[in-house]
Amino acid sequence: MLLIVICLTSCTKPNNQDLPDELKKVYNLDPALMIRLINEQRSAGCKCGDTDMPPVPKLTWNHLLAKAAYDHSVDMYTRRKLDHTSSDGRSPDTRIKATGYNPATWGENIAFGYSNENAVIQGWMKSAGHCANIMNKNVTEVGVGREGNYWTMVLARPR
Repeated sequence: MLLIVICLTSCTKPNNQDLPDELKKVYNLDPALMIRLINEQRSAGCKCGDTDMPPVPKLTWNHLLAKAAYDHSVDMYTRRKLDHTSSDGRSPDTRIKATGYNPATWGENIAFGYSNENAVIQGWMKSAGHCANIMNKNVTEVGVGREGNYWTMVLARPR
């Protein structure tokens, strides 16, 4: 029994990047694909609008950030409204903290209308502000959630 408890604890660590198969659709997307696509961009460097962005360290997946992202996507889907403020008036930092995550810094990307992980990442990379969030060297973790075609990405570094 003790072995099972230890496994359950280690399998649910907030920034466990290797997800068991049964959790891959919790956020209505493939987290392994998302983190790979994000980290490919970060490793290569790019141009965000007119700004050259050098390569930056890879991010790790964080389940708390993914929960904040997914819950916000559900809220936007329910309201049929793309907005950084939730229906109850909460801002991204308040939603992030509500999961138990204590961010030193954070960023949020939202999107609507993209049908898959590749498309939404390409869309964000074409937007200077969204691209800058993805390429921010000050963040270390990421979580993404989707409901319908409403997407939210939360990037942060813990305190």
